[in-house]
Amino acid sequence: GFLEENEVLALRCFAQAAQNAQHPGAMFMLADALLEGGILETNTELAARWLLAAGDRGHRGARSRLFALLTFQQQNIPQTYRKKNSSSKFTDASRQTLRRRKTELYFHS
Repeated sequence: GFLEENEVLALRCFAQAAQNAQHPGAMFMLADALLEGGILETNTELAARWLLAAGDRGHRGARSRLFALLTFQQQNIPQTYRKKNSSSKFTDASRQTLRRRKTELYFHS
């Protein structure tokens, strides 16, 4: 059968997995919920913290979303995030991974 959609339960599960298991996908989903609002009150600063944590654990979507926040919504992000956690840290790491993959594909073809 079908499971009924339960956003509150889903957010609780994401929060538990983000906090207890340090799961980057759960961190990203929790940040997304904080950015979108709805069930949770919109909190851009807390969302940025979760995106940063997920990005540090290798979640590329979190890196991209944090870059977008830092680029397009700087007025909502505390100054400490803009200076200390510059987007270049994330985009450079992503670029390096992409370069490595392209090199691997080239040499393994």
